[in-house]
Amino acid sequence: MNYSDNKNNVNSTLSTAERINEIEAECRLLDTRIEALTYQGEGDLEIASLKRQQFLLKEEIVRLKDKSLPDIIA
Repeated sequence: MNYSDNKNNVNSTLSTAERINEIEAECRLLDTRIEALTYQGEGDLEIASLKRQQFLLKEEIVRLKDKSLPDIIA
């Protein structure tokens, strides 16, 4: 079993709310790193990479929230 498989197994045992909380914590860490690099005035490529990671995490949050809401047939 590789790291990816292990991470998927852990994520499958988390509830949706727990996974959302985990992702939000990751986003806060990325915010801190982005802010520090911006303050230092360096690492433009790293900042761009971190912002992309954060964007993907936020998309996952939206997807998980949408998945947890029931479909309403009007």
